[in-house]
Amino acid sequence: MRLEFIRSLASLAATVTLAACTHVVPASAPPPPPPTSASAVAASEPAPASPASKCESLEEACVAAAHTRTTVGRSGWTIAPPGGWKFAQKEDATIAASAGATIAVTTYDRLSKSRSRDVVFREIAGGLGVDLAGREVLFPKRPHKRRPVGDVVVSLYELGRAKVSQQEGVLMVFTTDLPSEAAVLGVAFVADSDKSAPGQILRSIESLNPPLVPGASLEPPRAVKARLSSDEPDEPNYGLDLHTLH
Repeated sequence: MRLEFIRSLASLAATVTLAACTHVVPASAPPPPPPTSASAVAASEPAPASPASKCESLEEACVAAAHTRTTVGRSGWTIAPPGGWKFAQKEDATIAASAGATIAVTTYDRLSKSRSRDVVFREIAGGLGVDLAGREVLFPKRPHKRRPVGDVVVSLYELGRAKVSQQEGVLMVFTTDLPSEAAVLGVAFVADSDKSAPGQILRSIESLNPPLVPGASLEPPRAVKARLSSDEPDEPNYGLDLHTLH
């Protein structure tokens, strides 16, 4: 009896061993179906498109095209930023910048005693990163150039050498009185390495236009040359070719 029991165990062991040697490993299980929770569904859906840029800061990287026009301060007048430059339309000013130049244009109340032209100039220049430390007299007695632009006469000043970040260049300012009590003030910095910026800035100044009359064409009105009130000789300039403004 005992012998037969041992033989039965040996036979069972042999059968188990053979079965183990001939066992086929099943194929890997298919991946589980994607989760169906609300969070997972939301994650799988495409993200909604971001709203259109408002062009309120240079970080939005809005680039001025040939038809781009922005308002000048709160005056209703418009100006065309230099084409291909980044630009921003802030509440009280327009800013445009390239790799080697920057321009900012705003308006101010020319009758205000607390916020004079010099005060506004320091604010705008400081916002562009221009260091005005040590400059007690900001404007010369008369502009270096006076040029008619549409119905107004623009005065251009070159205020000498300046530095923004690590770039050295020339600082230029332009002003004009509007028919109202407001005046336009623009500040531009041009690095020595940027040879094309002066002409682009001057063409931008030439693009100044008054507000459109309701119901009129959306095309900017054709500029009518204003007459100069005087023909004073020009002072020497510091490098910008102001003669390119016709």
